[in-house]
Amino acid sequence: GDVNKIYCIEWSSKTKGQLVTVGVKHVFFWTWTGGSIKRNRGLSGKVGIQTYFCHRFMDNGNVLLGSKKGQLVMYDAMTRTPKVVAKPHKGAVFALVKVKGGYITGGKDKFLRFFDNSFKEKWSLEFGSYVRSVNSDGTNIVVGTRNGEIYFVPESGASTVPEAVIAGHFE
Repeated sequence: GDVNKIYCIEWSSKTKGQLVTVGVKHVFFWTWTGGSIKRNRGLSGKVGIQTYFCHRFMDNGNVLLGSKKGQLVMYDAMTRTPKVVAKPHKGAVFALVKVKGGYITGGKDKFLRFFDNSFKEKWSLEFGSYVRSVNSDGTNIVVGTRNGEIYFVPESGASTVPEAVIAGHFE
């Protein structure tokens, strides 16, 4: 393991026995074979050592990560080398989900953003609080905010923030 916090973990759908963990100042590529596990650190390269809050495996087996600096960083799964592919948020990228036709991100800047597979922004929507979690059923995006609110947004986008389906409270 590591002494730094882990914020996200995911198995690869392309490579049996491979998983990735991200967190405070690390990216680890893990290989599980024959009852043992081997860890390899992701290289920092020109991107530098960063804290990552979320990641998803891409269709090609590479890994897309959301950073504390507001960047989307793609790691090559074979060489473990990074490349910044977009800077969608002012502040941390807390949430990332792969959907048909692209990716949806949520950030500290209170924005939900939809990107195509070339990382060109298709639409965005500003909420009243940090977007902390996102997921999709293929039609609707469920959005969780720092304030404990839950929203449903069509994957096709919306011109205004819909009414919360659950209103939370916070300090």
